[in-house]
Amino acid sequence: MPRAARLRVGDCVVDVARREVLRPGAVAPARITVKALQVLLVLAEDAGRVVPRERLLDTVWAGTLPTLDVVTQAIAGLRRAFADRAHAPACIETIPKSGYVLLAGVEWLPEAPASVRSTQAPLAPASPRRRRLGRWRWLAALMGFATLGVVEGASAAAATDGMSSPAVRSNVDQR
Repeated sequence: MPRAARLRVGDCVVDVARREVLRPGAVAPARITVKALQVLLVLAEDAGRVVPRERLLDTVWAGTLPTLDVVTQAIAGLRRAFADRAHAPACIETIPKSGYVLLAGVEWLPEAPASVRSTQAPLAPASPRRRRLGRWRWLAALMGFATLGVVEGASAAAATDGMSSPAVRSNVDQR
């Protein structure tokens, strides 16, 4: 399907191999799912024409039993990546009861020169909130293991203390 490594859709550039959409003025590229990229490639083949939902389902989800919602989710992901809105589309228009139209102009671009690739900004690190959640998970796991250790130690101590009491020793001695 892809004719080149990069695709210009309107003002945005899509790196097909990396599944990234770079918008003008964006700090970092937006990553899209494999299925959203496949939907985009089908829409790009017929840019300016209505692509029926059924064709998207048959092409992108061939051999599976998807729900109708998967197409909607893929289109929503593309709209987020292109900063497009369903109410005032500039990139992807929904045609009720029919399908979707890729409104933006499409142009396959040659491979980016090595100098351009090396100067591209690296992907943004995980958000601070995501990192904090990761730390909390580790802390919760550590506390869980510590609690298990304390409980295990307490039960082992109770078993040992129970054997050392005079009543238990005398019963053991009598046997």
